[in-house]
Amino acid sequence: MNKTVAKKKKTDIVKEEDGVKHIDLSELSLTDLIGLQNALPAIIEQAKLTEKAALIEKMEALAAESGFKLSEVFNAKPNKKKRKQIGFVKAKYINPDNAEQTWTGRGRKPKWAAQFLKNGGTLKELLINPEN
Repeated sequence: MNKTVAKKKKTDIVKEEDGVKHIDLSELSLTDLIGLQNALPAIIEQAKLTEKAALIEKMEALAAESGFKLSEVFNAKPNKKKRKQIGFVKAKYINPDNAEQTWTGRGRKPKWAAQFLKNGGTLKELLINPEN
């Protein structure tokens, strides 16, 4: 028997609703679907790069209409509050058993300090500079 199978036209496979194209993949074999799935990440990445380049081009044109370069628009930071630089905090306490272990006195007590206090010691005894 000689059957002739009518191929679907591209217009039968791709339908557009609300500006979104819908592709009928029901006629593809499992092997074709898996191949398509494996190829999609690279295709998507290429589409992103293409759209990004087009967007940059449009944005450059828009900035040029106003007399700016795109770099000037994005590097301008008006009304941006500068954050105060947080400086280094000196250690205030030292482990009497290991001079390499210190603590600023901020945040959670280190285990060595907690153990020292549990054994009856005081934070004054752990001070690096007892005069202050």
